[in-house]
Amino acid sequence: MAIAISIISKLKTAARALQQSETRLRNIFDNTQVGIFRTRLGDNLVIEANSYFVDLLGYADSNAVVGVKQ
Repeated sequence: MAIAISIISKLKTAARALQQSETRLRNIFDNTQVGIFRTRLGDNLVIEANSYFVDLLGYADSNAVVGVKQ
């Protein structure tokens, strides 16, 4: 039983650390003064773009960029 509790505790700690890391990276992606976007390699579909990238292209919001094949 003690082993199970130890494993669960370690998993919860790892999950919290992962969530904190994801939050930090999302904050950097969203707030950086550099245009960043991600595409799918197979068909070049834009799957994510930060607001600076959208502004660089002259669009009002990311809906004009995300979901568009480049």
